Amino acid sequence: MQSKRWTIVLIVLSSLLVLEADSIWWPWLPFSSELNFSQTSAVLRVLASVAVVWFTVRQGLGFFGLFGNPFVGFAFGLFASVPLWAPLALTSEMTTNLDLKALAFQAGIYPLVEEIFYRAFAFGLLYRIAGLPFWAAALMTGIPFAAAHLYQADSLSGAIGTVAVTFLGAVLFSWLFKAWGWNLWAPFALHALMNFWWFVFKVGDGAFVGWEPTAMQLGCAGAAVVLTLLWRRWRGAQMSVSEIADHGRRKF
Repeated sequence: MQSKRWTIVLIVLSSLLVLEADSIWWPWLPFSSELNFSQTSAVLRVLASVAVVWFTVRQGLGFFGLFGNPFVGFAFGLFASVPLWAPLALTSEMTTNLDLKALAFQAGIYPLVEEIFYRAFAFGLLYRIAGLPFWAAALMTGIPFAAAHLYQADSLSGAIGTVAVTFLGAVLFSWLFKAWGWNLWAPFALHALMNFWWFVFKVGDGAFVGWEPTAMQLGCAGAAVVLTLLWRRWRGAQMSVSEIADHGRRKF
């Protein structure tokens, strides 16, 4: 049913708009002065995602890919991030006196929230349920994901670089979510481990801090695609990149 498809699209886009504009309505939230903005916003995004999925398609946490195999996901993430951590290990010094709380949020909680919200919830509903083409669903979720990281830039060139890197990352993570059979631990592990090495080796603040780190990030993207295709071949599902993107959608 076309009407139900576009109802879901409208719900997802409205959810993205409202939750991306959290800085506007935050001051009106009860007890906002006593709450941590970023942490409370993260909690609200997860709760809203779960609630919307339940009320729209009557599915629970299984829809979010959280019941997938985490060991497979983290093994994939470790190997796919070799182009980042291996050069850094050879050329950079590790950060001393690590802020473990900040590390837990930057390389754990926040990446998990982003993967739940942008990939499992927004991309998942647009692609798996509404049946939009992969490029359309990835575009609709990649733009707000990139915009959410603009605060990291302090110049026009930095803003352009940040948007480009994070948008490409969003498309990659969406593809990985689909290609790994809706196992959210695969894109999350790569996302989290890239943040982890970025933090541990103190590469810089933000997603774009120069061309050499960006080349390492692109290396991770290439490694992730190659490893995914090899894994699917090993599993007996010999599919091209485009075939993986277009396979298995649920349409109304």
